[in-house]
Order: sequence, then C-alpha cells, then structure tokens
Amino acid sequence: MTKAKEAVLIVVLIAISAIPRVVGLGAFTSIDEPFWLRVSGNFFYALGQHQFENTLYEYHPAVTTMWVIAAGMLAYFPDYRRLGQGYLRPNKFDAFMLAKAKSLLELLIVSRAIQVVLILILLVIVYALLRALFDRRSAFFTTCFISLSPFLIGQSRLLNHEAMVGLFSLISLLGILAYLYRGGRFRYLLVSAAAAGLAQLTKSSAFPIVLLVPAAVMLHAMTTTGIRTSLVLGAFKTLGLWLLMLAAAYVIAWPGMWVAPVAMLQDVYGNAVSYALQGTRTSVAAGLEARGFGLPSLVHGIGIYLNDLVWRTTPLTALGVLVAVALAVRGARNEKESVFRWLVSYAVLLAAAFVLLFGIQRSPKPPHYILTSYVALEMIAGLGLLRGWELLGRRFPRLDGRAITNLVLLLLLGLQLASAMSAYPYYISYYNPVVESLRPGIQNPTLNETGYGVGLDQAAAYLATKPDAKDLVVLAAHGLGSFSYYFPGHTVAMNDFSMSDPQIAMIVPDTDYVVVDYYNHRRKNVAQDLEDLRSEKSIWINGIEFLRIYPASVFLPAAP
Repeated sequence: MTKAKEAVLIVVLIAISAIPRVVGLGAFTSIDEPFWLRVSGNFFYALGQHQFENTLYEYHPAVTTMWVIAAGMLAYFPDYRRLGQGYLRPNKFDAFMLAKAKSLLELLIVSRAIQVVLILILLVIVYALLRALFDRRSAFFTTCFISLSPFLIGQSRLLNHEAMVGLFSLISLLGILAYLYRGGRFRYLLVSAAAAGLAQLTKSSAFPIVLLVPAAVMLHAMTTTGIRTSLVLGAFKTLGLWLLMLAAAYVIAWPGMWVAPVAMLQDVYGNAVSYALQGTRTSVAAGLEARGFGLPSLVHGIGIYLNDLVWRTTPLTALGVLVAVALAVRGARNEKESVFRWLVSYAVLLAAAFVLLFGIQRSPKPPHYILTSYVALEMIAGLGLLRGWELLGRRFPRLDGRAITNLVLLLLLGLQLASAMSAYPYYISYYNPVVESLRPGIQNPTLNETGYGVGLDQAAAYLATKPDAKDLVVLAAHGLGSFSYYFPGHTVAMNDFSMSDPQIAMIVPDTDYVVVDYYNHRRKNVAQDLEDLRSEKSIWINGIEFLRIYPASVFLPAAP
C-alpha cells in the first residue's frame, strides 16, 4: 500500500506541475529563444557530422539547452543534420527552415515540451530527496509549492537555461544533505555530483553550488559529535569523489570535451569572468580588468535583485520564508529539526550567492539570472509553511487532524497556483499585488522586462486580422521570433530607435505598421516623440501598457 500511495502522489505531483506548463505552451516567444534555436540547430548538425569541436556557441555554455533543442530537431526535423547546409548564421537558419517548409514555432513548441518533461523529472527527483530528508507530506507539499512559483513556471516554459540551473543546483544541495544525514548512501552523492556538473554545463554562473557543497561536507565533519581526524579525512575523501563524479558528468554530457577540453574550458570560463568584470567577452576586451567596482555599485546591483525578489514572489512565499527562518534560528531539539535548520541555512546561502554574483557583475541584470534564488526561497517557504502549521497544531490540537491539515495544505497550493494563473500565459510578468498596494507610486520593477517578448504575439494576432495580412510589412520591436513566428506577413526587426535617426526615414516608408515596445523605448529615452503620436491599438497586460501599434503613415511626418 505504501508503494501504491507513493506512486499516486508522484502522478499527482507530475499533473499539478505539468498542467500550468503545458497549457498554451506556444502562446508567446521570448527574445532569446530564436538565437538558441539557431545555435542548437548548429549543435545538432555538428553531432550529425561528428564534428564535436563545433558544439560550443556561447560561454554559458548552455549544453543542456542545446541537447533539449537537438532532441526537438530529432523529433521534428531529423534530416536537418544530413542536408549539407553547414553551420548557419543569423537569418540564414530561419530562411533555410522556411525553405524546407518547417515552422520555427512548431520546432519551438516541440523543444519546449521536451524541456518541460525534463523539468518534471527534476521535480520528481527533488521530491525523492526531500522524502529522504523529511517525510512524504513535507516532500509532496514543498515540491508542489516550488513547482507552482509563478516566475519558475514562466521561465521553465522558455528555452533560456534558468529553470534547469535552479533545479540542478537545488538537487545538488539536497543530494549532498541526504548523503550526509541519511547514512552516506552512494546514490545521493552521485545525484548531487551529477546535478552540479549538469548545472555547470547549463550555465557557468552555477558555480556557487560547487562552493556550497564542499562547505556543507566540511561543516558536517567539524560539527559531528566527537570529531576525529578520521571524520575530516573522510570528508576530504567524499569531496574528492564528488568532484570526480562532477567532472565525469561534465565531460560525458558535452561532446566538445571529448576532443578539445582545454579550448572548451578556456572559452567558457574565460568569457564568463570577462563578462562579469568588464561586461563584455575576451574577444572584445584587450584583457581582463576589474573596472567600475566599488561599494556603491555593489550595493546598487544587490538592491536591484532584492527588489525583484520582493516584487516577483507571492505573498505566501514571503510568509513561508519568514516562518522558516524564524523556526531555523530558534534552535533544533531533535534530528529532524536539525536537518531542517541546516537545509534552510544552506538554501539561504545559495539564494544569497546568486544575488551577490549577479549583483557584482557589470553586465545587465535581468531577473531570470537569479532564478536559482527564487527556487531556493520557494523551497524554504514550502517547508516553513508546513512547519508553521504543524507548530500551530501542537499548540491547538483541534488543528492537528489529518483531514484539516491536508485541506489547509491543499488551500495553500491552490492560492499559489491562483497567483501564477493570474498572469497566464505571461507568467514571467507576475508581480506581488500586496507589495504594489503597500508601495504606491513606487516603480514596479517587472516593467523593466516588458521587452522580453511579452504581448508581441497579441500584436501579431491583431495585425494578422488585417486584409491581405500576408502582404503587410511590419517594423516590430524584438520582431525576430517574438513577433515574426505569429505574423503571416513580412517582419522587419527593430530594437532601440530614435525618431531623429535617419534610418527611420528610410525604413518606415517601406512598412505598413510599426509595433513599439512602449515602456522600454520611453524609459530608455529613445522615443521621446511617441507621446505626440496617436496609436491605433495598445496591448495591456496586468494593467501595464506593454506595446503600441502605429500605422506607418503616422510615423512619416515625425521622421527626419
């Protein structure tokens, strides 16, 4: 009966996690995804030619993402790897696919579906590790709570690495704690090491987990009752084995490491350090130089991300984190509470490490860079809400019944899901309504990411209803993919622009409509004259005016 109950819980967990991710999977496209479709096409082609040295395209290195999209290519267009087209540059890939009567949007949806399956597998692993550390109820509720985070749902539907980094990092942490506190079983150590290696293969910025795990191992050895030299030596042995398995996973999963390991590592970590210190790659900068750093810039960067965390997490998450931290600092009276205390402590450190890492770097600071922080905090919150209710049950016995406890936990999960669904299908645009009501007049930081592709599908759908839409030419903000995949006519991509730019006068006369990312173009002071122009339609999402659609004829008098 126990195994049957476990199986049922896992099926329910998968269903709860899958439904908000699968419904409307192709509703919109982010601005990063067309790039990853193209480079993953080249990755797939390299695999077909056995040219493994050509499996590096970015310093991320995003190998797991490229494997996901390569699997999508194998399912949707397997012949791509043997048509002899070579490695395609931007625009050439789109043209080649269209020439072969292949839909880029369908490839995107297939690849996203494969990634969702991978995300579901990772969530089941999270559940299994939490089950090993605590109990079935704690594991089920906490994993469901993590999976229903609005920002995680949104990012796990996009091909941009962050959800995998977050879950791989969390699994690595949970795996090492299960190894340390549940009998030193080898499988937990293996899972932790493999997850850390795959996190590094996804993004080199996942490096904090490579520091946190050794810290956990050494602290466990040094805080064990009756500390002995043998315990410390055993800890070093454990770390050596963990690092060896991490390296093995890294090499096995990346064909480029089979043939040119030094070149791969230099490109990945050299460019990562350069980007952090200088905001650019080593190929652009003459050398590595830490410029522009100081306490004010550090505080400013960290402040950006802390503000994002406050706005983009739900009220329940905030409450759960506060309860968990309060329970963790009060001390541990038994082994279960000790494990809870250590897990909350390490999860806080993991969240803080990503905020610090990306707060320091000189490059832009989009919120999805610290998705691992969100994942860690969601886990803390889930555990905190459950422990808080259990504490209430001990003080008020009437609340301690199984039926009422399960009902309350189900209600909490329903509220978390409702928070996410309020932003469907643009989960990444979710913002905390309580924070907004408590801070009237304060700029909502979710506005800073309105240019990530949100709403452009609606603009395309509107213009697709025009007569002879397939013959229309539209100049669209972030038009490649985010707009073009949904519009039957011809799309001219536009990013930042100024009405005083002579190129506008050359481009606009050949277009029929202009789609402007209204908030970002105004915020960056590149479209000051838009206020005087009358738009045909505006796209509003969550009470925010995301986009404006103008007939090109409106722009012509204002152009130079």
